[in-house]
Amino acid sequence: MLVEPNAKLIRNGILISTALVNTTKRKVAISAINCRDRDITLKRNKVVGSIQTVKAISDLVSASELNNSSELPEHLTGLIDRVSSKMTESQKQNLKKLVIKYQDIVLGPDGKLGKTDIVRHPIDTGNTKPVKIPPRRVPIKQRKVIDQELDLENDTK
Repeated sequence: MLVEPNAKLIRNGILISTALVNTTKRKVAISAINCRDRDITLKRNKVVGSIQTVKAISDLVSASELNNSSELPEHLTGLIDRVSSKMTESQKQNLKKLVIKYQDIVLGPDGKLGKTDIVRHPIDTGNTKPVKIPPRRVPIKQRKVIDQELDLENDTK
């Protein structure tokens, strides 16, 4: 069951968390926060929220599984063709499987860069303190260049 807070309580400064709860014992414990600077008393049988039945989703499929087709995307076939002339047939097949598996992190035909969270690179700065430079106004001649670069960066996202 899904518990959702009552709008009147929110307006009165009481926040009830939206939560999934088990209702087999006919009693449900919920979390509430008093956002006011004075005490608030909730009367017995006060309606604090609504409860709804939700269905369990058992067949979840990750994005990588959706992309796990055996077909190589058209924009990546040229990449395989350029490299594969120097490889054995089994190496070509392994490369093709690898490219298909990680196709979502390669620059696509739409020009958007792929993203991954597989690897994190730490930057060791040692014991040095962060550099703090106060913001300064940009000269008028450089503002156009900065605006163009920001527009270009926003277009690639």
